[in-house]
Amino acid sequence: MCDRVIVGDEVSLLHRPVYTYAQVDRLLKLSSGTARRWIQGYRRRGVNYRPVVRPGTIDSTWVVWGEYIEARLLSEWRDTDNVPMHNLRRIADSLRAETGLEFPLAYHQTLMQPLGREMVWRAQQDSELPDDFATEVGSGQIVWTAPVERFIEAATFQPDVTPEARRLIAEMDADDGFPHIKLNPRRRGGEPVVHGHNVRAATIAALVAAGEDPAEVARWYLMSEDQVDEAVRYVESHPRVA
Repeated sequence: MCDRVIVGDEVSLLHRPVYTYAQVDRLLKLSSGTARRWIQGYRRRGVNYRPVVRPGTIDSTWVVWGEYIEARLLSEWRDTDNVPMHNLRRIADSLRAETGLEFPLAYHQTLMQPLGREMVWRAQQDSELPDDFATEVGSGQIVWTAPVERFIEAATFQPDVTPEARRLIAEMDADDGFPHIKLNPRRRGGEPVVHGHNVRAATIAALVAAGEDPAEVARWYLMSEDQVDEAVRYVESHPRVA
């Protein structure tokens, strides 16, 4: 059983369609086609490979918010630990089975509570993973590894529309090093926006690129010059996303 919930006409935030596969590749700086393989699965040399993020392949060209969140966490290891994807698939399946949640790594109860860390630790051990998500320190205490800590620091938790009123990730920093640039599925279709403003980073960057004085742009939008500068730098590093 998964947590796909609709209350009235409102879709649970984690199931809100936000991005295409190509957008996820660009947001996470993945090689072209990687997001589709992780989220949708793929076929190679006559062999079908199951998705890692989704429980199974579905007929959709859209990535929902919960899928983006879990793909982002997986992306933390894409260049460093070379974790086999079948192992990541096993830990995802284990967590879904234990929690009954389709996106267990998007919830406050998993990421912020001791029982959640212990649950992930058990799933990691059962999946024969090294200490990629959680690690055990003295006296049996379980702590998150550095990539998970960075992921949690970038997240903002809010209650969902589900009857249980669980807290889930409702907003994320767009990228490390850009704390003023946020991704929020309720703002501008999930496109990167300046924190505290309903204006896309791309809009700010386009004005500066057109020759407008950054200080004047900051005054027009009631934001700081640091925010304007960060929007410009973010768009330069993600030219096809913002």
